[in-house]
Amino acid sequence: YKKAVSGIESLEHDIELSKKAIASLDEEYNRIISEKNTLKIEQLLRHDTKPKQQIQKKHPGLHYEIDGWTIIVGRNSSENDELLRHTVKGQDMWLHTRDYAGGYVFIKAQKNKTIPLEILLYAGNLAVYHSKARKNKQADLYYTQVKFLRRAKNGPKGLVLPTQEKNLFIKIDDEKLKRLDEIEKASAIL
Repeated sequence: YKKAVSGIESLEHDIELSKKAIASLDEEYNRIISEKNTLKIEQLLRHDTKPKQQIQKKHPGLHYEIDGWTIIVGRNSSENDELLRHTVKGQDMWLHTRDYAGGYVFIKAQKNKTIPLEILLYAGNLAVYHSKARKNKQADLYYTQVKFLRRAKNGPKGLVLPTQEKNLFIKIDDEKLKRLDEIEKASAIL
């Protein structure tokens, strides 16, 4: 029952965010439609596309916002390395499949807050999904804070050795992946 209630609250929050995004897009659309000057229209359209391109170049990987928490997925070794070097900090959480090749998943830490289990499960599903364990639909994961990761000496790009890691067993939850897919599609529209 508690899961259902928190799920409803979470969905209501996501619906509210989507409504705000739609309202913003409607406002932008009406501004473009009402404009008579073609140069102004071009400027409005160009203004809208430049920041998105800059954001994509600035931060590699996939980004998800769930219940106020940011989850970042590095899909290959170069993205993993770039995220480790420039995006994540010591308090952020790192997840990776044990005994399978795959991307790194990071949960951005929030000051004075512990990462909820539900967010950890979402990130775990992403870690399994973006790894060779996807076919098995389940895997053991390492998870630890980024400050407990050490780069492997003379190792390939993005390879790290975790210390003080904990184990988490994840079976892929299709409902969670569906929600993450919807979040990704909604952010692609914006």
